Amino acid sequence: MGRSFDLASLRKVHLGADGEPWCKDAGRYLPLAEVTAHLDPFHVDRAVLSCFLDPKGAWKVVAMLREGEVDSAVRLLRAAAAFGIAREKPSERVARYLENNADSIGVDGPSLGTIESDNQHLYGARMDSVPCAWSIEGGSDMARILSRRASGRAIPKMTRERSMSEAKRAARERKVLAALERGSAGRVLESVGKGYMPPHQVSTAHIANGSAYALFRGMSNMDRGI
Repeated sequence: MGRSFDLASLRKVHLGADGEPWCKDAGRYLPLAEVTAHLDPFHVDRAVLSCFLDPKGAWKVVAMLREGEVDSAVRLLRAAAAFGIAREKPSERVARYLENNADSIGVDGPSLGTIESDNQHLYGARMDSVPCAWSIEGGSDMARILSRRASGRAIPKMTRERSMSEAKRAARERKVLAALERGSAGRVLESVGKGYMPPHQVSTAHIANGSAYALFRGMSNMDRGI
C-alpha cells in the first residue's frame, strides 16, 4: 500500500474495527494521522440482540449505543438481566465488551465496516452455497444482480442470446452456417412467372375450348370439396 499511496500525507483517518485489539492498533502504522476507531455497529447490535429472549427488548439498548450513551446502555442491559428480561451470563459478557470499547462506540464520523453484514446475509447466503464455484467475472455479475435486487433497482432482462458465453455463441453460429450450406435449413425452388395466382386470375387463352372447359369444371369441383 505504501508503494501506491503516501501514508505520511494522511492527517485524519476513520478506522473500522470489530473489537479485536489488532484492529484498533492499526493506527500505530499512521503516526502522523489523527485516527478515530469505530466499532462496527453490526457487531454491537448482534452482541446486544444475543442477550435478550425477545429481540424487541434490545432496541432501547441499541438506540442508546448508537447515540454514544455507552454507560446508560450498559446499566440498562444489566438491569434487564436482573429482572429476567435478558440472559444473565451473556449480558454480563456483552456489558464488559461494551465497556472495553466505549471509546469507539457511537463516535462522530462515518459508520464503517457495516458491509460485513451485507456480505454475510446478502451475498454469502447466495454465493457461499455448496457446491458452488464462481469465476471472477461471474461472481462480480452475481454480486451486482443481488445488489440491484436488494436495493429495489430494476434488473436488466437477459435474453437467451445474451446469456450465452462467447464459445457457445460461436458454436451456434457455426451450426447455423453449416445447416445453410447443406441446404437442410430450407431451399428456394427456381420458378418462372409470378408464382401462385388465384383461380379467377388464371388465363386460359392459350388452352383449347374443350380443355378450358375441363379445367374450370375441375376448379369448380374443388371449390365444392368434391
